Amino acid sequence: GIEVMAKWFENVELLVGVMMGTTLGLLALSLSAYNYPSMYGGKEKHVHSLIPAFLGMIIGVSSLFVRSEKARKAAAHIAVLASMVGIGGAVPGLMKLPKLLAGDKAVSKPDAAWMQVIMFAICAPFLVFSMSWFISNRRAQRAKDAGKKK
Repeated sequence: GIEVMAKWFENVELLVGVMMGTTLGLLALSLSAYNYPSMYGGKEKHVHSLIPAFLGMIIGVSSLFVRSEKARKAAAHIAVLASMVGIGGAVPGLMKLPKLLAGDKAVSKPDAAWMQVIMFAICAPFLVFSMSWFISNRRAQRAKDAGKKK
């Protein structure tokens, strides 16, 4: 059980794949909202709809450096920080979600709120996966180090 999980989480390519999937999700969200604001209830293009793309690019560029053992830790932590910024930025939209789902027309900027909710839905699973990956790698490294000392 634990050995299989350790090998699964040690797979750097899996982390890179999850990072790239997160990047593509954030880019698609931004580009669709910027080019087709009516999809989200908006009336006009706004530069703020490009914020998820910026976060996605940070995660995407970080994924290029995760393959390098020397840069892996820093790159992975930068990507996690970008996802945490995305989650933090989504809080206002999450607070409006009950009213949005109830169809309340008095919600200010419903398009921005939906964007924030979707950004949360993209960033939160990445954050959970990354934290699991870090913890599993640390456990695997400790087990490996303990085996060397014997």
